Amino acid sequence: MTFTIAEDIQLMLAEQPGRLEYQRLLPAAGTLIELALLGRLTSIKKPGFFVTPLDRLLTVIDGPPTGQPILDAALEVLSARKKPWRCDRALRAIYRQVTAATNESLQARGLARPVGEPSDHQGHLEIMDSAGVEARRSVLQRARTLPDTVTDARLGAVVDVLRNSGNRFRGETGLHERMTRDWYPADATPTVLGIVKAEHYLCASE
Repeated sequence: MTFTIAEDIQLMLAEQPGRLEYQRLLPAAGTLIELALLGRLTSIKKPGFFVTPLDRLLTVIDGPPTGQPILDAALEVLSARKKPWRCDRALRAIYRQVTAATNESLQARGLARPVGEPSDHQGHLEIMDSAGVEARRSVLQRARTLPDTVTDARLGAVVDVLRNSGNRFRGETGLHERMTRDWYPADATPTVLGIVKAEHYLCASE
C-alpha cells in the first residue's frame, strides 16, 4: 500500500488518543513536494534585486492528471492559473482541496473518518483502524528519530515538512528547520527548499 506524502503527514498529526488533528498547510506542502519529485512542478527564482526566499516561483511543467486524487486536486488548481505561483500563495490556493482529498483517501482506506470541518476548532479525523495507523506511523517515526537511515525522498519530505511546522508538530528537540540532508534529486532540491521555506513562514504567521 503506497501512501502519498500528504497522507503520511496527516497520519503523524495526532495529539489526542483516537484522533488525528487537522493542519491544512502541512499536507498541502507535502503534496507540492511530491509533485516536484514526480517532475510535475519546477521553480525559478523571481527576477529582481529585492527578492526574499519566498519569491521562488512554481511552474507546472506536466499538467495532465496523475491518477492520484490528492495530487490531481492540487494540480488542477495550479494548472488553471496559467502562470507561475509564489510558493506561499500556491500553498494557500490548494490546501482546501488537498485536505478534502486526503480525508477521503484515508476514509477509503478504512483508517480514519472526518468529524466536523477542518475550519472548525472541533474538527478532526477519528481513527477507525488503530493498528493500521500505528503500523504506518512506526515507519514514519523511525524516519524522524533515525534520519541517517532514510533513503526515500518521500520519507525525507515528511520529516522536513514536520520540522518546519513550528512548535506544535515539530516533534523531537534538536531538529533543524529547513532541510539538512540530501534526500532529494538535485534538480528538485531548490523547489523543495522553496516549498518548506514558505510552509515555515506561513505556520509561523498563523
